Amino acid sequence: MTPCIAVSNPAPDERIPPWELHHRLSRSLEFAGVSIPDMADTLGVAETTMRNYLSGRTRPRRGALTAWALRTGVPLRWIEYGDEPPMSGGETQMRNGWLTFNLSSQPDDLRIPA
Repeated sequence: MTPCIAVSNPAPDERIPPWELHHRLSRSLEFAGVSIPDMADTLGVAETTMRNYLSGRTRPRRGALTAWALRTGVPLRWIEYGDEPPMSGGETQMRNGWLTFNLSSQPDDLRIPA
């Protein structure tokens, strides 16, 4: 008879390493096919600064993150926090290279007719 070994399964989130900001920055460049020098030009920073962003040594300011999202076409919310919540009224976000708007909670006189 073969001995039985009991194995405890950890909770799902305990074994998955988190995606930190610098990981998402790197992945968004790869996804969009944007090089480090190209993004450095877009942001107006040195390539050394870019390497600091991508290694996690330095966190880009919000304006740089916004430009990063626009240049790569990746939602700013995902770059900053790693998630993309459903759009609420008046919110904007990038989807497939297009800036989308949700006007569902605007007053009736400001709604665009369907």
